[in-house]
Amino acid sequence: MTTLRSLPSSPARRPSLAVIDADASSWSTVEVGCHRTTTVPPAGVRAQDLAATTPVRTIVNLAAPGALDAVAALRAGGYPRRFWGCIAHPTSPMALGLGMVEVMPRSFDTTALFDRLRGWVPRGAKVVAVGNRPEAFMPLRTALTREGFSVSLAWDAGQANDLLDMVDADLVILDLGMPHGAHAVLAKLAQRTTVPNVVLLPGRGDDAAAFAATLRSGKIIAKTRTRHDVLETFLHEGESAARQTSRIQGTVGAPSLQHFSMTA
Repeated sequence: MTTLRSLPSSPARRPSLAVIDADASSWSTVEVGCHRTTTVPPAGVRAQDLAATTPVRTIVNLAAPGALDAVAALRAGGYPRRFWGCIAHPTSPMALGLGMVEVMPRSFDTTALFDRLRGWVPRGAKVVAVGNRPEAFMPLRTALTREGFSVSLAWDAGQANDLLDMVDADLVILDLGMPHGAHAVLAKLAQRTTVPNVVLLPGRGDDAAAFAATLRSGKIIAKTRTRHDVLETFLHEGESAARQTSRIQGTVGAPSLQHFSMTA
């Protein structure tokens, strides 16, 4: 087990799976085939340093303090690889596996959003946007629809869960600042046969603690798996997703610039 700072420079080293997490000990014995697991502390991680290690997959534990900030900082620094989300508690050998995740600031424009979606979500994809701010999400739906997406809106956790039972969503945009249950909505996505990709808007409180709290639910606990199995799924599903996105690269066009703010 090595941390990012002590990675060997030899090009002959085994391929790695990078896990953004403050807890290194729980990943120390996790290896998938020939891949070793490298723990990357969220605090102070730099895009160029992580990219230099050329991880095969980049996983983020959303329950790790500073995890969302780390993803945002890596994207701002130009880190090019996709992030795969999981929720894991440091006292447990188990983890809840999710899909690919992105983090957008609470104030963003369509150019930034579509830059993230390009090559990741095809035109015509089904999108479910979840948040309690109609003044921001209604224009967002209009912008996404204009670009060829099918968009449904949910204004609270109950509506979101009902809607996600009916819509086979390819992408979920989730405002974690929504009162009551936003983090649980994300955790429940793990119960789906196919877990959709997710764009997260950070909340105003401690998102890491809120994600960790979702693991107290018996239904969620039933969907946790060993950390090895979660990483193995990311490795194999990631390979399939990479082939798919290579076919849809460039299908999202250049949108007209529009600004969205979830800060008020």
